[in-house]
Amino acid sequence: MKEFIINLRDYFLIYDQIMVDVEVPAPRTQNINILWTYLFAVGCLSEEKFPVSETLKIIEGLNLYKTDKWWCAVVLMESFGKKQIGVYLWNKKSDQWKRRQKFVIHNKDEWGRIKEKVEKLVPNLP
Repeated sequence: MKEFIINLRDYFLIYDQIMVDVEVPAPRTQNINILWTYLFAVGCLSEEKFPVSETLKIIEGLNLYKTDKWWCAVVLMESFGKKQIGVYLWNKKSDQWKRRQKFVIHNKDEWGRIKEKVEKLVPNLP
């Protein structure tokens, strides 16, 4: 399977699409549609269930990349009646996915603060 890694700006586009109720400008929506088409074409969106706790209700999820050993995804879920978005990294050991990292965004304000700080640093990347 090919490995596909979404850069941070694409991640922001995906998150914005999830968090805003269809009030996304056309160019951003077109980028999301192109991205989805590409992800389906390279087989990065799989039918396999995200290996999260059974206490979490998965609403929607997007793979950032998935290989035989590593899986990274953004997951919109409900926990104790509240929606949140988690960025997960799993590692496959003995035919079982084990969570290695998890980052959760609880609300739009928190996302705005994170996004603002990260966007200030992105221009420093190659």
